[in-house]
Amino acid sequence: MKKVKDTGIKKLYLSDKLYMFLFNLKEEKLKVYSPCEVKENIVYIFNDDDEFRNYFSKNGAFNLDEAVLNMCRVRTADNGMVIAFKGLCDHIIKRCTDDVYKKPLQFKRCENDYKRQS
Repeated sequence: MKKVKDTGIKKLYLSDKLYMFLFNLKEEKLKVYSPCEVKENIVYIFNDDDEFRNYFSKNGAFNLDEAVLNMCRVRTADNGMVIAFKGLCDHIIKRCTDDVYKKPLQFKRCENDYKRQS
């Protein structure tokens, strides 16, 4: 029997590809933080939850509330891959690195900020 080398790269299941097709979601290959606005249908695909959390920490967003991270997730695949909105992830990083918001970002604060803007 031939051994298959594990490359560490997971693939999306057909159900996740179908989900992305139905909602017209486009994958962004380069996971680079950009503070400018992006289209709403652009998503990042992370191999696992640790890679998802590391994206925030390497860009300066530490101690995020679990509810805030759940807002970014579009879907978590059966094999552990995380599909997350690029615009929302980058907006959260932008808010966490602003000098005005030095406290850890929590879901309750997000709701309050949204109510003030409305």
